[in-house]
Amino acid sequence: MSSTVPTTMRNAALEHYATNAAARAAVATIPWFGTGIDALLGTAGSNLIAMRQAIYVEELRSALDAVQGRLDKTVVGRGP
Repeated sequence: MSSTVPTTMRNAALEHYATNAAARAAVATIPWFGTGIDALLGTAGSNLIAMRQAIYVEELRSALDAVQGRLDKTVVGRGP
């Protein structure tokens, strides 16, 4: 993709491609180049999705740790 395309738009397109079976099947039918293009775009999109999920889980874990730290231990039954 061109460098003039904003990164967020490019990432969104790659993520959409990775999850769109019809688009992947259409690209894969292109003679000689289709399967290679599908492999490159599909892998890039899947990697972006995996990275976003890892970031989400990390942020969720830190938010839950912050809530856990604010809990009154005597109220939740884990106090002395």
